Amino acid sequence: MRQLTIALLCAAPLFSQPVTVDGDWVAVTSFFDMKDYNRLTLHQQGSEITGAAGNLKLTGAIHGRDVEMEGKDERGATASFKGIVANGEITGDATWRGNPQKFRAYRPSARPADEPRRRKFEPAEFQRYFSGAIAPVLHIYPGDTVETWSVDAGGFDPKNVRRSLGGNPETGPFYIEGALPGDTLAVKFSRIRRPPRQSYRQAQGLHRPATPHAGLRRRRATRENGVSVRLSRPLRRKHGLQQDP
Repeated sequence: MRQLTIALLCAAPLFSQPVTVDGDWVAVTSFFDMKDYNRLTLHQQGSEITGAAGNLKLTGAIHGRDVEMEGKDERGATASFKGIVANGEITGDATWRGNPQKFRAYRPSARPADEPRRRKFEPAEFQRYFSGAIAPVLHIYPGDTVETWSVDAGGFDPKNVRRSLGGNPETGPFYIEGALPGDTLAVKFSRIRRPPRQSYRQAQGLHRPATPHAGLRRRRATRENGVSVRLSRPLRRKHGLQQDP
């Protein structure tokens, strides 16, 4: 009898914690191979749910772990959702303008309390193309400051050591926690420096003109603050001539 009582007391807290969907979510709807991301905010009072995702206003209810919601946007387009809350996510089936879709919602990443806001990143390699297949070199949050450097258009570092092939190699990529596909990122540069050497180098291997001097009418070298700068006047478009920022 004593063992049974202890077992029941230990198990009681597991069933006494109510499931809540209150707060912010990231909602992902999948229609065949197309995914749409939206920020979703839900408010729960008892079993009633209200919320919004963009201009879509939602109402619904939660019973245990089962969730049902429906909504309409400002143009009258309708949506509905039915799913379950499990493992910190909401998953299920949805309809949007009559089209059946899969639905998933997860909590956005929160900055850890001890996370530094200023980072210094020392690059070891440089990318010559943009791709989502490249692993991020650093995860940062909105408001963070990153101090780093990059090679020039020809792949040379500030000490004039070649670290990459040419073609404007880039430092990164950096992963912005909380950013979603389709977002516009605002980046503020606090300081930009260039090394005290030539600020112009021909990018090798990319944008090579079909004929010598194609598209260039005149080249003139000047000196600004001890740095050699080459100015070009393109007739149609630039061919392989890059100037450091």
